[in-house]
Amino acid sequence: MDPRLHARFIAAGGSVVGPAHRRLGRNNQDAWAAWVGDDLAVLVVADGCSGGVASEVGAHLAARWMVAQAVRRWDRECTGQHEELARDLFDGLVRRFDALAAELAPEPTSYPEVVADLLLATVLVAFVDHEMASVFGIGDGLVLVNDDPILLSCDAKAGPEYLAYRLLGRHDSGRDSGAIVPRLLAKASTNELQRLVLATDGAQDLLPAKAGRDRLAGLFDDGQIGRRPALLEARLTELAREPGLLHDDVTLAALVARS
Repeated sequence: MDPRLHARFIAAGGSVVGPAHRRLGRNNQDAWAAWVGDDLAVLVVADGCSGGVASEVGAHLAARWMVAQAVRRWDRECTGQHEELARDLFDGLVRRFDALAAELAPEPTSYPEVVADLLLATVLVAFVDHEMASVFGIGDGLVLVNDDPILLSCDAKAGPEYLAYRLLGRHDSGRDSGAIVPRLLAKASTNELQRLVLATDGAQDLLPAKAGRDRLAGLFDDGQIGRRPALLEARLTELAREPGLLHDDVTLAALVARS
């Protein structure tokens, strides 16, 4: 068997606007990115704050930047040891957000407004090498490892943690910026991996508690996405048309074993 990861796995992704956002004329504020190479695969999903003017800016920047920098910084010595890479990437993304907000603020007092308008996003990232798959994140969402879902909840009153809260004082965010660090959310052996899915929190509507049956795993059960990754967004679009099923934007980034 070809040992290269891109011969074993294929990446797929999709994103749909939630019906509630569509009724309000809001943009899709989610983003995803993925890359599969010989020795490393990377998945990212990011969910922009619904209260931001254009928080999809931060979501798209986060997704693209994290994937690109993970690939550039990867070293075979990182195999099976992903924690340091995750910390470095999240810290680096904060610095990029900081530089961008400073450049876009007409004056220093406008800096918090720029951050709140453009850069508040939750971020989930997965690294897969020949030994291990690891998922790290800041904020809420959903992780699916094979058939096992991991729900990432947030404080109902305070809302999700956003990475860019690290750029704001407690009086602006209500958070201790030093406590906003990536958490290890899941680990699995690569040899046992059939699918790994990262999702924004809107995908929780696809689980049995809301949907009556597991509509999320059902997207992958027939194995077709392992042959035609574009099917994932088409299937999400069909689900978004079902009355009452979805509320928020839903975005998935998946690594699927090739059929």
